[in-house]
Amino acid sequence: MIEIKSNLSFMHQSGSDLKNYSHKTNNFGKDVIEIDLLNTDYLFVGFKRPISRLYFNHNSSYVTEGTLRVDTWNGSSWVDSSVEDETFGLMRSGFVNIASKSSPELTNTISNSVNYFYRISTNVSRDNLKLSGVNLVFSDDYDLSLEQPLILEREFLGTSTSFILSHVASRDEILKKLASKNLFKYNPTTNTKEDYNQWDLMDINEVKQASVYLTLSKIYYNLSDSKDDIWTQKSNDYRAKYVDLIESVSLSLDSNQNGKLEPEETKNFQVISVKCFR
Repeated sequence: MIEIKSNLSFMHQSGSDLKNYSHKTNNFGKDVIEIDLLNTDYLFVGFKRPISRLYFNHNSSYVTEGTLRVDTWNGSSWVDSSVEDETFGLMRSGFVNIASKSSPELTNTISNSVNYFYRISTNVSRDNLKLSGVNLVFSDDYDLSLEQPLILEREFLGTSTSFILSHVASRDEILKKLASKNLFKYNPTTNTKEDYNQWDLMDINEVKQASVYLTLSKIYYNLSDSKDDIWTQKSNDYRAKYVDLIESVSLSLDSNQNGKLEPEETKNFQVISVKCFR
């Protein structure tokens, strides 16, 4: 479940028609929106501070690759950013990493929402694009297949098309791990302490392998019928790997909430600690 404070704004503009889907896109796998995304349309994704990575999850099938463009607002115009796009222009689900942005990157107001907005477009139209979540996870199915090449076989997927919900569960458990170690950020607006959320991890590669191990543990656990079968053993083995890794990982966290990775925030926190139990 996504905390309200980590929700994104998500809108689709086609011509002069602007529709807000924010209430449906924040939770992966809960709702599906269907839009015809033309190559002249825009998607607007916004957050209260700058972000640099998104994960698009969709249920559509396309065969044509495309190019994704992400623009940021500099105060007077939209400026193209450098993008590492694993979706090939929303042909498939995947991460979109905004490698470099315009300077300065400023807030904008769209549909009465004030945020740092990212204007996204593709050079290939995506008719009947079925989006089932735009947010962030720490690993995806490809990462799982690097560890277990057969994990995407129907034997494991069952009737599902992906393991996105297991990735979400792992993300949330990792964030709870940070909270359990009394790691918090300071909110200058409210003058209060808050738990870290997914956008505060400035480099999710630092927790990617931990997320892979934990997600595989959850998948195998769901396959088990008894505490002694092979699936339970595999689940326990991967959870043990996760525990060993998460207890020693160093994290780069956005402590001052400006969306930038600064020297004092680079691998500044180490999650050391007590054992994690299911």
